[in-house]
Amino acid sequence: MVADPQVTSDNLDLESIKTLTGAIGQLRYEVTTNKTITLLSSVVDGCDNDLDLWNSLLRNSGVLLTTSHDRTVGLDHPTWFSLPWLFVECYLYRRIMDCVALSQLGNFDPFAVKKRSGLIKSESLVTQLLCFLSVSQNPQCVLSTDTLFIVFVQAALWANEFDLSLHADANHTVTVEATSLADHVDQMSQRLVVDDTRALWRFWCDRSVCHSDSSTPHVTAVILDNAGPELVADLCLAEFLLCRGLTNKVYFYPKCIPWFVSDVTPLDFDWLLTTGLTSQWFSGEVIAPLADHWSMQWRRRFDAGEFCVRKSMFWTLPCAFDELSVLDKPLHDKMAYGDVNVIIFKGDLNYRKLVADRMWTPDDPSHKARAFCPMQLGRPQPSTTCQCDCSSTSHPSVGDPIDCRCSISEEASSHIPPLVVALRVAKADVAVGPSSDTLKPVLASTSDWWTIGQYGFVQIVSPLFLG
Repeated sequence: MVADPQVTSDNLDLESIKTLTGAIGQLRYEVTTNKTITLLSSVVDGCDNDLDLWNSLLRNSGVLLTTSHDRTVGLDHPTWFSLPWLFVECYLYRRIMDCVALSQLGNFDPFAVKKRSGLIKSESLVTQLLCFLSVSQNPQCVLSTDTLFIVFVQAALWANEFDLSLHADANHTVTVEATSLADHVDQMSQRLVVDDTRALWRFWCDRSVCHSDSSTPHVTAVILDNAGPELVADLCLAEFLLCRGLTNKVYFYPKCIPWFVSDVTPLDFDWLLTTGLTSQWFSGEVIAPLADHWSMQWRRRFDAGEFCVRKSMFWTLPCAFDELSVLDKPLHDKMAYGDVNVIIFKGDLNYRKLVADRMWTPDDPSHKARAFCPMQLGRPQPSTTCQCDCSSTSHPSVGDPIDCRCSISEEASSHIPPLVVALRVAKADVAVGPSSDTLKPVLASTSDWWTIGQYGFVQIVSPLFLG
């Protein structure tokens, strides 16, 4: 846990506010009028070593100018509308933080007020999450562990509906209308276009049995998305996994800097567990004691090292995950060959990076195999086929999840490649994996199914049979 004091709206210098307001206004003008894209100029607090890398990526895309007023005769300079959308989206948020740095505001989060407001407006969901977590800890709980697993995994998925980058105002709330979290998850299951939850449970259990004889802890890594109720849902899932012996340690990977409005930063963690998820913030008769209890429990988890916040600038780069081994090799090697057993990618942006934000055909199994091939972390790299030991004993189809235990080499025979899963509510027209039969009724309802934030994926990314 970090505990650096955050610059807030209460202690901002007036001149700094004016400078930031002017810079954001200029940025808005450049975007809406399709001006030329420029190099970045500032080191951002919390991500001290990304400036040179960002500018290198920009230069590789043809960006040479330091301001939008610069001109170099004879060159066709990239503009806001001419570069790939994912690259430009990420660049926009890095430019916003450039404006913050130029205003000398340190670690000021321009989205903090919206994130905190969103948490309190999602009180019903937070209450249901904490109530259900408490019930699951009761020795008299009648629900089986596999049922609880499904509820907590899918609750972590649907809490992703809280995404302020998708909603122009701060009034978006996530509510639970069902009588319990389990009922809510069951009702939402009809909106799953990919549901690998039961295969995930089966693989997880089988691997946990194999790991039980190991002297090293079972580690789950969660690549976070949104703050607010989604972060609470992620913590509930992590608590359940620890309590049921399904993992021994959870690494949380937030964004190093404010990102896509509602994304989690390390300071969001601190605020949630010291203020946001306490009776200081929630005063309701039911939620107040629950918030105090679980925030205290999770602070203990961090103190004991069972929960850890890990940081990498990679999560705020405009790059697909197949570039991880080049841009952050230590992180790649830790996940592929190190102590990480399960990797959970949260949210739409992470999903787009998993599949390189390309125009795949959603219901084409070969496209799924090609899209997720770079994410077969720690597995033998296939050429035209992937004839691992596991596939020879079963008869999977291309793109099917397969519980692969093949090691990367004979020297590392004890290594089991990590289980990789994506939890995503679709908000962009990029997807692989839904079957044609699943998509037919969805497309009959709306052709925009993958951009409206109403359809979900619980999708095993690795291991897959690549064919």
